[in-house]
Amino acid sequence: MGSSRPRSFGHTCLGAYWGRSRGMTIRQSWIRAQTLRTGAVFSIAGFSLLELLVTIAVGAILATIAIPSYRSLVNNTSNTAQINELVGALNYARSTAVARGSSVAVCASSDQTHCENVDDWHRGWIVYVDAGGSSNARPNKVLRVHRALSSGVHLINDASHPISFNSSGFNMDPHKWVAHSDTPDQSRAICVAATGRIRVADTADCS
Repeated sequence: MGSSRPRSFGHTCLGAYWGRSRGMTIRQSWIRAQTLRTGAVFSIAGFSLLELLVTIAVGAILATIAIPSYRSLVNNTSNTAQINELVGALNYARSTAVARGSSVAVCASSDQTHCENVDDWHRGWIVYVDAGGSSNARPNKVLRVHRALSSGVHLINDASHPISFNSSGFNMDPHKWVAHSDTPDQSRAICVAATGRIRVADTADCS
């Protein structure tokens, strides 16, 4: 009768060597060697269909929760960036007026050449030396221009005319812009006081 003893270590080494000689990887050679030694068959376990379906379901639920929050974050970041562009232009106009000792104005402009008396500044604006009054239709001394904002972002001005800072940095005609995109609940306000102070409010109200 045949013996039931496991095969010797020599059989294992011989099986491993034979596997390597036939181009197998080290792991494949080891599995084959162990099979020759003990007669056991090794298998590599994977995911079952049920486990895969559960994983997909959990991923879908997480995506449903995360995507709206991510979209809101992107819109808020875009609004903040556009607001900062106009705030930067206003601060530049005010500081330049003080440095030059003359009035500097900012007006809405869609072609970055002519001033336009419109309430929505999303098409761009011009910073210029206000030598002849802030109602100049075509400024002669342009300091800076800004192109149209990205789609969906609006800057609504309550005055619909240029804003001018005098040589002391004051703005005798307070202005307010309400900035919003396609999501009205994310509206914010840019407020310019008579003293020339510029600030951003988290709501559409400057009070």
